[in-house]
Amino acid sequence: MARIRQLKRPPEMIHVIDISTEGCGIRSKYFLPAGTRVLLNLPGLEVWLATVAWFEAGQGGLKFDRPLHPAVAERFTDPEDRDSR
Repeated sequence: MARIRQLKRPPEMIHVIDISTEGCGIRSKYFLPAGTRVLLNLPGLEVWLATVAWFEAGQGGLKFDRPLHPAVAERFTDPEDRDSR
């Protein structure tokens, strides 16, 4: 779970379904139009600026303005995914 906030709107809870240094996949019950600038708040991290790359049927992708450090991205990946590498 993470919190996302469109500029000038209240924050909303979303599910992060995958993450890399460059962006992440999300699920949200709220519509997020492609091109929307958002603030992503992952647990334990500072707010990260991103742009909605695509959004369809409750799922979408965010592109981060600046990459996450690889160790930070790995911290949020599923342990089973890490074990299969």
